[in-house]
Amino acid sequence: MPSALGWPKAAGLAGLLAGLWCVWLAAAALEAKGDNIQAVPVWQKILAIREQQLGLEHPDTAASLNRLAFLYLALGRYGEAQTLFHRSLAIYGRVLGQGTPTLPAGSTTLPCCISLWPRPLPPNLCCNG
Repeated sequence: MPSALGWPKAAGLAGLLAGLWCVWLAAAALEAKGDNIQAVPVWQKILAIREQQLGLEHPDTAASLNRLAFLYLALGRYGEAQTLFHRSLAIYGRVLGQGTPTLPAGSTTLPCCISLWPRPLPPNLCCNG
């Protein structure tokens, strides 16, 4: 019987990881083709899997939030991107510690992430708001 995420429950952890890897590859392929709109639900599924399997406070969950936030940013969905950036950074701060050098590159501060973006952004998209 399939789980809510579409994998058979009998597949166990190995099946889940293999399935997650396939979904990740599909999302990366969509992004590489520039099909960001189609990539959104795939990254949302990856995020849901990580939240369910790893928990809301896991660094890999934060990484998925961050990846989806950058995708929203590319699509001009600034409010959604900002929300996910804040959630991601809050998890990293709680789990890894504030100011830790082990935070993923580009994820240490929201202004740093935004300053790397090549297009003009709304002035209210910052971590101080």
